[in-house]
Amino acid sequence: GYNKNIETAKQFLKYNCYFSFGISLLYPGKKSTKAFAELPADRIFLETDAAGYGIEKIYTAAAAHRNLSIEDLKTLISTNFKSVFS
Repeated sequence: GYNKNIETAKQFLKYNCYFSFGISLLYPGKKSTKAFAELPADRIFLETDAAGYGIEKIYTAAAAHRNLSIEDLKTLISTNFKSVFS
């Protein structure tokens, strides 16, 4: 999961990169939460590799950081997935 700042993310955007966020979104003070909120919506994914944390928690935190409903966030992530993997 991406856990760096927005400045680093902007450098990667020059190379058409995508960013996957996970457990770091559960900690509002982390620099990656700002990056998640500011990155273009078509460049983000969500993940969980951490034991004990379900993807539902990640989606709830992510939706709050982007001021979206969970349903809208699911649609956004699904659209990104189809764009990359279809």
